[in-house]
Amino acid sequence: MVVLRPTILVIDDELEVLEAVSMLLQCHFGQCAHVVGACDGVQALAIARSVHPDLIVCDYAMPTMDGSAFVRRARSEPALRGVPIVIFSGEPALAELTRGLDVQALVGKVDVQQLPKVAGRLLGWK
Repeated sequence: MVVLRPTILVIDDELEVLEAVSMLLQCHFGQCAHVVGACDGVQALAIARSVHPDLIVCDYAMPTMDGSAFVRRARSEPALRGVPIVIFSGEPALAELTRGLDVQALVGKVDVQQLPKVAGRLLGWK
């Protein structure tokens, strides 16, 4: 299924990273996507409930509710259960840390330029 004007929710506790990732995605997709941000998992759940995102890009290491806790909570909510989630992190053992989580992709912060390509694929764009 191709989403024509998707909403992408970006979650990161570091404001500079949140702004940079949001800008990267908005610049890449332009008017074809709407990008919204959240600074932690708790805020992200509230935003996700109201905007119904088509894709979620979530940092792994966050205070209060880390990426794995966010994914588990999001997957427990019927409206968010099928939303693709990308874990985006600088954690060196990201694959090991996220083993068993229901996520569709892992992108390291050092590979940030791959994020638009991964997002496009998950949204059904070539």
